[in-house]
Amino acid sequence: NNVGDITITVSSTSVAKITAGYGQTLMCVYTVPRKYNAYLMQLDIGSSKDLENEIRLITKEISNGNVWNTKAFITTRGGFIEKNYFVPVKITEKTDIELIAKASATSAISGGFELILEKVDQS
Repeated sequence: NNVGDITITVSSTSVAKITAGYGQTLMCVYTVPRKYNAYLMQLDIGSSKDLENEIRLITKEISNGNVWNTKAFITTRGGFIEKNYFVPVKITEKTDIELIAKASATSAISGGFELILEKVDQS
């Protein structure tokens, strides 16, 4: 484990932080590999307090000018919520995926997403 906080920067902009004692960023981010499609199957959200939370799943596709788009918006109060996609959401290659959350107070929020990857070019 890291003893102090580690801040990761790109072009003088902080893009990630590894908090002391955690040993990893705990960020919920992913980039779909080249020559693959991803299919969003499920979102998982947890909150430590019974207060208002806003959770967004956003994507940035290279084919749309690298603009962030909201693919899911969830408001909830405390506890655990699971959002299943019975018809999966297709996400194309090289797309960045990020789950972000905003809590109304000092609530801890956890989250994750489940994807299925499909190789689209076998060469």
